[in-house]
Amino acid sequence: MKIFIVDDDPSIIRILKDIVMNNKLGEVVGSSLDGAMALEKIKLYCPDIILVDYLMPGMDGAALVKNILKDNSDISCIMISQVSNPQMVAQTYTAGIEFFIHKPINIIEVINIIKSVTEKINLKKQISMVQKIFGTPQKIQNPPIFNYTEQIQLTLSNLGILGEKGGHDILDICNECIKIKSSEPWETLSKVLNSKNKVLKQRIRRAIIVGLKNISHVGIEDNLSEIFIKYSNTLFDFQEVRLEMEKLRGYSSTGGRVSLTKFFENLLVQCRKD
Repeated sequence: MKIFIVDDDPSIIRILKDIVMNNKLGEVVGSSLDGAMALEKIKLYCPDIILVDYLMPGMDGAALVKNILKDNSDISCIMISQVSNPQMVAQTYTAGIEFFIHKPINIIEVINIIKSVTEKINLKKQISMVQKIFGTPQKIQNPPIFNYTEQIQLTLSNLGILGEKGGHDILDICNECIKIKSSEPWETLSKVLNSKNKVLKQRIRRAIIVGLKNISHVGIEDNLSEIFIKYSNTLFDFQEVRLEMEKLRGYSSTGGRVSLTKFFENLLVQCRKD
């Protein structure tokens, strides 16, 4: 895999290069400290994967990704940034990134996500090769697209909390937010959550904690699991998932914590992206 790194911090570029090289994840074909300059180099090197920071001088990461994918939709982009604002994270997914990794860098997380993206790229190449050899005499039917509510149900099911009482409440709140047409979705979510009573919020929190425990169990059994990679860094804070895994292993008496607002924000962003 040809990998290109974009970050305005030279030390981060060195760290990512070392991770890629030491774990044989591919070849780092180039790097750049500036978004605009990176755009020109990427056209030259044609990488398979780009690791890109969000906050950079000139052109930010979201704008860079959007420009890259406009010319080459086959490139996979992974955002690695300290940005935690949900609206800014949502912008990166809208721009077309595959995964968002929060700084400080967690080596295991970076390795797992690059491996996951690499597998996806290789699978697409294999399918393309088969189609070229045998042709496509009949139009391939696309799988049915989930509507927004069904996607949320699927996500809650993957977390093992769809059947929880709080799981039904989560779905109801998401549907309530979806129905409200607003240019400020995060303000809408805040108003909806604030309108709910304490008992309902506690029920939801218990369900989300069950989801945290379930995803942590998945990570202990297989940290390359697609579900673990997908949700441990989107619906939950990876650091909190790691703390919960340490507790489940018996290494710590303190588990991970959850945030209702952050969970809902990320759930709505993730399902809209899917």
